[in-house]
Amino acid sequence: MKTRRNTGVGRWVRGTIAVGAVACLMGACVSQAMAGLTQGPVRGNGVVVTTDDDGSATVVFKAIGIPSPRGCTLQAVSKPNGTLPSDYLSAGIANVAFTMTCDQARSGNARAILASSGRVWTKWFNVSSAVDTPVAYSIGVSADEPWILIKGSSEDFAAAWQEDLANITAVGLYIDPPSMIAKTYEVASFQLVDANGTSYGANLTALELALKRRFGVTSLSALSDAQKAADDDGDGMTSVDEIRSENDQDFADSIFAAEIVSSDENGVTIRWACVDAEEYGIRRAASLLSGFQPLVDALVATETGYMYYTDGTATGEGPYFYTIVRDNK
Repeated sequence: MKTRRNTGVGRWVRGTIAVGAVACLMGACVSQAMAGLTQGPVRGNGVVVTTDDDGSATVVFKAIGIPSPRGCTLQAVSKPNGTLPSDYLSAGIANVAFTMTCDQARSGNARAILASSGRVWTKWFNVSSAVDTPVAYSIGVSADEPWILIKGSSEDFAAAWQEDLANITAVGLYIDPPSMIAKTYEVASFQLVDANGTSYGANLTALELALKRRFGVTSLSALSDAQKAADDDGDGMTSVDEIRSENDQDFADSIFAAEIVSSDENGVTIRWACVDAEEYGIRRAASLLSGFQPLVDALVATETGYMYYTDGTATGEGPYFYTIVRDNK
């Protein structure tokens, strides 16, 4: 039976969480989402935007009689499944990728947009003259080559670019038609791509993406026995289980996040990350020198996510020390 480590913010004792003498611990989980496109700010008249459930967007610029500036912003948004990171540096994002289809040969220019807190960056690109044909675009993102800053200010553009790449709050496109005639643009398959070619977008679910990045496959059934047994950070929990329970399999001190969510007259309630169908147990001690005694066993997870348990006997002042174990391991 192997004890799992609990980590996070606060003072901690290796392998335990506690009430009274030691602060409770909380690990971080990653929220993941799919890239889709929605309408952002529109400039001028005669602009109609429609979006589809597959994440694509169609922008129609109607014909106008008086010349006037027109444009439309399409912004990537969160949808169920997939992932869209905000820290481009840690994720190694190298390109903003998408396809665009136009119904006119003279389609004009467009630009990719990245926004962070207080600043907006842009990079222009030429729209292909191909008619009614999806064209793939890949707009490079390099930590060493800042885009053009169009909103906000900085005395050091390189430093500001690096800072903002670590905290991107919005990404999207701005389409700028060249004339008054009617034009239609369809943008699809919007995604971010890292240096290894892994895409963050509409093509993979959160689980599929994590498996692809770690093992090069997109399904649990495609894993070999060796891959299923791999423990890349040597903390006693397999990399597959860490992925399934939404923990970080790269760092031993980030696995098996657990926390004390309440401590009152009803007892102490504990929460921890779990994997569907696995069994867990809780051990308790009055001090770290007295040894842990079984409190409860055979707690079976009914889904991958989090489990809760209230220790109704922990109603005194304590201290109470807890450790979570995975049964039959």
